[in-house]
Amino acid sequence: MKKVMSLAVVAALGLGFNGCSYKSGATDINKRFFKSTKDVKKQNYEELGTVSLVEDGWLFSSCDDMGRNSIQKLEQKAKSLGADAVVNVKWQGDQGIQTSYPQCHTAWGWVLLWPAWFIPGTSTSTVSGTMIKYQDK
Repeated sequence: MKKVMSLAVVAALGLGFNGCSYKSGATDINKRFFKSTKDVKKQNYEELGTVSLVEDGWLFSSCDDMGRNSIQKLEQKAKSLGADAVVNVKWQGDQGIQTSYPQCHTAWGWVLLWPAWFIPGTSTSTVSGTMIKYQDK
C-alpha cells in the first residue's frame, strides 16, 4: 500500500508540473503579399481557398521568431499553390479565438513519469489565411 501511495504522489507531482499557456508575439507582415480585404476590395479576384501552417518550436522559442517564420513559410506555401496574395491572416489563440497577431501555444513543464523522463515542453504557432488570385481586367 505504501508503494502505491508513493507512486500516486509521484504521478500527481508529474501532472502538477505540466501545463500549457499562450503567449503573444509581434511580426511585420509583408504588405506586398499579405493584404487586408480593404486593400483588395477594388480589384477583381477569386478566392482559391484557405491556406494554413503550423510552426513548431521548443519551450523557450520566441513567439516573435515563430510568427516571423510562420509568415515566411505561409507565403511560400501560398505562392506554390498559385496565389497572388493572402487575405484575412489569423493566428489560432487560446480557446480557439483567432487573432491578427502571432499566438504561440506552449506545453510547458517536465514530464516526470517513467519512461518519458525529462521531455521538454514544445511550442506551436498556427496561422491561416485565404488565398486569392487576381483576375485579368
